Amino acid sequence: MKKIILIIVVLLTAISIGLFLSDKFISSGDNLHLLSSAISSSSVRTSSIVKKCDCICPNGTYGLRIFIGGKGSKKDSEHIKWIQEISGSGEEFVIITLDQGVNNAYKQVENLIKEKQSGCPKVKVLIVGFSLGAALATNLEKALDKGNCIDTFTIDGPSGNSGKTDWCKMKVPSLFNAELKQICKARNSPNYRDVNWTNGNSGSSDHYPWSDPEKYKDVLDDLKKRLKNKVKSCTV
Repeated sequence: MKKIILIIVVLLTAISIGLFLSDKFISSGDNLHLLSSAISSSSVRTSSIVKKCDCICPNGTYGLRIFIGGKGSKKDSEHIKWIQEISGSGEEFVIITLDQGVNNAYKQVENLIKEKQSGCPKVKVLIVGFSLGAALATNLEKALDKGNCIDTFTIDGPSGNSGKTDWCKMKVPSLFNAELKQICKARNSPNYRDVNWTNGNSGSSDHYPWSDPEKYKDVLDDLKKRLKNKVKSCTV
């Protein structure tokens, strides 16, 4: 009988010791887990801190100037040649036409800017856009500029309206028409029309003053003055 009692006592003691050690091990494991989580969380916070790049104006000018023409624009379009005379030439000035489509032009400009601003500090970029090009310029600035290193100068951007019809409110056309989609996305931005003489009526003959330079001399003179000032106004 005494042997049986002794065996029971030994077994109970062994079980108690086992439970004690198990509890300590689990507690220690929890602490290690908490410590590991804290280190991991700290690492995530540290890695999420993105180094802020300053913007620079090389030699006091924009490091890259991009002009996006109107719908159907080509290299020999009158407004393209006119803009180029004012904005200059060389590798820092790039003309983007829409003869290959809106989406293609958007991607071209996106790639140009990403390549030019791949380093740190980032050079400032100016995107000038006329008509449909103004919509692209506005949307590109919103999508790519995270540190005020992109400026825009938009010229007579279209409204997306045709008479009493607001095409931007008609979901099907605005969803499947790439041009209209860009306009609808840009038109409520505060910097959409820096220069505006038709209030977005891109169907009006007044929308394209280069067709009659004498008749629209005042419009073109004002545009030339403001564009020249913008090209020279690179500041950080």
